[in-house]
Amino acid sequence: MVLPAVIFLLGIVEYVLITYLTDSIAKARRLAASISVFIYIVLWFLVGREILLGKWWVAVVYAVGCAIGTFITCRSEKGTSILERLLGREFKH
Repeated sequence: MVLPAVIFLLGIVEYVLITYLTDSIAKARRLAASISVFIYIVLWFLVGREILLGKWWVAVVYAVGCAIGTFITCRSEKGTSILERLLGREFKH
Protein backbone atom coordinates (compact mmCIF):
# COMPACT_ATOMS: atom_id res chain seq x y z
CA MET A 1 0.00 0.00 0.00
CA VAL A 2 1.26 3.44 -0.92
CA LEU A 3 1.04 5.95 1.89
CA PRO A 4 -0.44 9.38 1.14
CA ALA A 5 2.57 11.07 2.77
CA VAL A 6 4.93 9.29 0.35
CA ILE A 7 2.86 10.39 -2.65
CA PHE A 8 2.76 13.96 -1.29
CA LEU A 9 6.54 14.02 -0.84
CA LEU A 10 7.05 12.60 -4.34
CA GLY A 11 5.07 15.55 -5.70
CA ILE A 12 7.32 18.00 -3.86
CA VAL A 13 10.45 16.15 -4.99
CA GLU A 14 9.23 16.18 -8.58
CA TYR A 15 8.93 19.94 -8.76
CA VAL A 16 12.23 20.54 -6.99
CA LEU A 17 13.70 18.15 -9.56
CA ILE A 18 12.03 20.00 -12.44
CA THR A 19 13.59 23.25 -11.24
CA TYR A 20 17.00 21.56 -11.14
CA LEU A 21 16.36 20.05 -14.58
CA THR A 22 15.48 23.43 -16.07
CA ASP A 23 18.62 24.95 -14.56
CA SER A 24 20.73 22.04 -15.86
CA ILE A 25 19.35 22.39 -19.37
CA ALA A 26 19.89 26.16 -19.35
CA LYS A 27 23.52 25.63 -18.36
CA ALA A 28 24.01 22.74 -20.83
CA ARG A 29 24.82 20.22 -18.09
CA ARG A 30 23.82 17.18 -20.11
CA LEU A 31 24.59 14.47 -17.55
CA ALA A 32 22.73 16.23 -14.74
CA ALA A 33 19.76 16.91 -17.06
CA SER A 34 19.70 13.29 -18.25
CA ILE A 35 19.75 11.89 -14.72
CA SER A 36 17.01 14.34 -13.69
CA VAL A 37 14.79 13.24 -16.58
CA PHE A 38 15.34 9.58 -15.72
CA ILE A 39 14.26 10.14 -12.10
CA TYR A 40 11.33 12.30 -13.26
CA ILE A 41 10.03 9.55 -15.58
CA VAL A 42 10.37 6.86 -12.89
CA LEU A 43 8.40 9.04 -10.45
CA TRP A 44 5.67 9.55 -13.04
CA PHE A 45 5.52 5.84 -13.75
CA LEU A 46 5.13 4.98 -10.06
CA VAL A 47 2.41 7.56 -9.49
CA GLY A 48 0.64 6.79 -12.78
CA ARG A 49 0.57 3.09 -11.95
CA GLU A 50 -1.20 3.79 -8.66
CA ILE A 51 -3.76 6.01 -10.40
CA LEU A 52 -4.42 3.36 -13.05
CA LEU A 53 -5.00 0.82 -10.28
CA GLY A 54 -8.04 2.88 -9.29
CA LYS A 55 -6.54 4.94 -6.49
CA TRP A 56 -7.97 8.32 -7.55
CA TRP A 57 -6.88 9.95 -4.30
CA VAL A 58 -3.25 9.52 -5.40
CA ALA A 59 -3.79 12.12 -8.13
CA VAL A 60 -5.16 14.63 -5.62
CA VAL A 61 -2.43 14.11 -3.03
CA TYR A 62 0.27 14.15 -5.73
CA ALA A 63 -1.13 17.36 -7.22
CA VAL A 64 -1.03 19.06 -3.81
CA GLY A 65 2.60 17.94 -3.39
CA CYS A 66 3.43 19.29 -6.86
CA ALA A 67 1.81 22.62 -5.99
CA ILE A 68 3.84 22.87 -2.77
CA GLY A 69 7.01 21.92 -4.68
CA THR A 70 6.32 24.68 -7.20
CA PHE A 71 5.66 27.18 -4.42
CA ILE A 72 8.93 26.50 -2.60
CA THR A 73 11.07 26.62 -5.75
CA CYS A 74 9.63 29.83 -7.25
CA ARG A 75 11.55 33.00 -6.61
CA SER A 76 9.91 35.80 -4.67
CA GLU A 77 10.22 39.53 -5.25
CA LYS A 78 13.29 39.37 -2.99
CA GLY A 79 15.02 37.22 -5.61
CA THR A 80 15.29 33.99 -3.62
CA SER A 81 13.06 30.97 -3.28
CA ILE A 82 11.86 29.40 -0.06
CA LEU A 83 14.00 26.36 -0.91
CA GLU A 84 17.10 28.56 -1.24
CA ARG A 85 16.36 30.16 2.12
CA LEU A 86 15.80 26.78 3.76
CA LEU A 87 19.07 25.42 2.37
CA GLY A 88 20.95 28.63 3.13
CA ARG A 89 22.35 29.02 -0.36
CA GLU A 90 21.39 30.74 -3.56
CA PHE A 91 21.16 28.90 -6.85
CA LYS A 92 22.65 30.78 -9.78
CA HIS A 93 20.24 31.27 -12.67
